[in-house]
Amino acid sequence: MQINVPRRMVQTYKESFLDEVYFKGLPKHYLNSQPVIIDIGANVGYFSLFSLVKYPSAKVVSFEPMPMNFKLLQKYCSENTALDFTPVNKAVSGTVGYITLQYDANDTFTTSASIFDSACGGSDTLKVETTTLANILDTYGLQKVDLLKLDCEGSEYNILYNTDDTVWQRISALTIETHEGKEENENRDYLIKHLQVKGYTTKAEGDIVWA
Repeated sequence: MQINVPRRMVQTYKESFLDEVYFKGLPKHYLNSQPVIIDIGANVGYFSLFSLVKYPSAKVVSFEPMPMNFKLLQKYCSENTALDFTPVNKAVSGTVGYITLQYDANDTFTTSASIFDSACGGSDTLKVETTTLANILDTYGLQKVDLLKLDCEGSEYNILYNTDDTVWQRISALTIETHEGKEENENRDYLIKHLQVKGYTTKAEGDIVWA
């Protein structure tokens, strides 16, 4: 695989490909050779692409709502047509509908479009379409998800707290970058307790949680 990385995105690329921030907390050899992976908050797709480097037979479905990011994500996908890689231009939330994201329109690619006010350092807003975890599993015929990755700038709480137990039973592992919100349940430690109640063993390092 050859990837043309814009200078603006070198650090984001490095986090996935060199630092392996989303994988390093999982037990070694945890995933099988053909894992099903959902990438929520895919940005331009580096976690998805790295997953497909590690597991060339993986099925990866990637969700990214921001148009500028999605354009490059789609380009990467079109350059790797032999892979089972599906990009979707939607946000994921606790309900189907629309949410408003705050971002900085002056940024060529945004890595911090958020539902939290001022979290991104910008004052521009964009209304984006949403889907849910339950809808994703049904739409793509996924009986089981081997790894669910979330880096969605605060939407992780709305997604996970509104997920039905029948969906949880189909998700084997999660890797989550958490973001501090204003509500009592919008923080890493509260989310860890929620995951433990759902039956997961958890590990955390900084803002990252593995379950």
